[in-house]
Amino acid sequence: MASLTSRTRRWVRLCVAATSLVGVGCDHGVSSPELAGITIVSGAAATDTAGATLAEPLLVAVRDARGDSAPGVLVRFWSEDATTAVAPDSNGPYRQVAFDTADGRGLAHAFVSLGRAAGRAGVIVTAPEIGVQDTASYVITPATPAQLHLEPGDTALYVGRQYPLRATVTDQYGNVRADTVSFASSGTVASVSGTGTVTGQAVGRAVLEATFGALSGQAAASVVPDGMIAASAGSSVYTTNLDGSGYRALTTSQDVWNDLWPYWSPDRVHIVYRLGFNTLSLWIADTTGRVQRLISADSQPGQMFAGQYSRDGTWIYFHSNDCNVDSRIWRVRPDGTGAELLSLEPDPCFGAYDAWPSPSPDGARLVYAEVSGGGSQLRTLDIATGSVTPLDIPGQRPRWSPVGDWIACVDSGRVRVMHSDGSGQRTVTAEGRQYEPSLDWSPDALWIVARAADSSRLELINVQSGVALPLGFTTILHEPSWRP
Repeated sequence: MASLTSRTRRWVRLCVAATSLVGVGCDHGVSSPELAGITIVSGAAATDTAGATLAEPLLVAVRDARGDSAPGVLVRFWSEDATTAVAPDSNGPYRQVAFDTADGRGLAHAFVSLGRAAGRAGVIVTAPEIGVQDTASYVITPATPAQLHLEPGDTALYVGRQYPLRATVTDQYGNVRADTVSFASSGTVASVSGTGTVTGQAVGRAVLEATFGALSGQAAASVVPDGMIAASAGSSVYTTNLDGSGYRALTTSQDVWNDLWPYWSPDRVHIVYRLGFNTLSLWIADTTGRVQRLISADSQPGQMFAGQYSRDGTWIYFHSNDCNVDSRIWRVRPDGTGAELLSLEPDPCFGAYDAWPSPSPDGARLVYAEVSGGGSQLRTLDIATGSVTPLDIPGQRPRWSPVGDWIACVDSGRVRVMHSDGSGQRTVTAEGRQYEPSLDWSPDALWIVARAADSSRLELINVQSGVALPLGFTTILHEPSWRP
């Protein structure tokens, strides 16, 4: 006779113990449904890790209505809420249901594999032909550590402000473990304490790391200058501080899909933006959300786009088309009066058109784009004389800096700056990066905010160093305007 394996010897001992437990061969002489039942002999109340297969089978004893062992009864082992899997043999296959027939001693068994989700688990054991049932319970704990996650993965904060960096160690199935990690920060932009509290120390980009054994995870944080922006998202104008606080929808309308082009007034209270599908018009909202139309429908000069306040707040510049897709540059008082055409060339319909005006800090000139089939070229206009100076520089949606003599624009996805006479041209964004043609300056002209097309979020770009600080919370925001 072949020698018994250790698992087989253990199984034999359990069967002998079970035989003694259920009293095989006892004849009570009384038949009652209350005497029928299932007794869990062994293999239950175990604790093991997610995905583990238990070495000891679930062994049960079945009694009939006389309280005697019930050989030949079909026993069903059924996973409770799919928290386990069962099999008639240790080699599987493991499924949601397994069956066994009670042996001559009324014993039946199934092998159990625990599920992947940590928590309570169970196997429901039934003998349908005699109407009895019981449940074997188990506890599933997380398996060995497999991943380390950090949240938030990318955020923004001001110098001197803090936020909690949350580290989570999980097993291969995503179950959270109660492990303590170590934190570290590269550079001096931000510090992180042993408990994960991040503190902004200097404006810049910080990389944060957590480790546990061989596992590691990284997160990033932009320590940003003080400021607030307005931006569009779908049919709404949003305002938010640069650290993500105060994030809210200021206005919402069903009258436009996107491209609201909001722009702050110098008083920091009002925002001009556009609305409408067919008859596009400019509207003004204050920071309480109250809105009013800039020019009445019967007075506006065609479809109106891209309003921008002068630095002293006395004018709003915009472009408007009253012939097919062509447009010319206008300005109007913030109360809607004094509309004045500034483009002196006649509107040729389907020819070159003037768009995206942006006034100089002193209000004497403006930069705009002349758009034609050959592309978009930058020009400046002397407002008093009407004299136009072609810069012969390609660019889209230019913005004059609020201080100094700089103009920024987007050309072929690159953010570029130059003097108002076209000299000093240079690209301020990294090689290969792509940005949408909509940007604005910080009040001190040290930064430009623009939406990165390759990462789908707004970034603050340092004009001198080219350092880009992503704002991770701005994935839905477009067409930013920096509050003066």
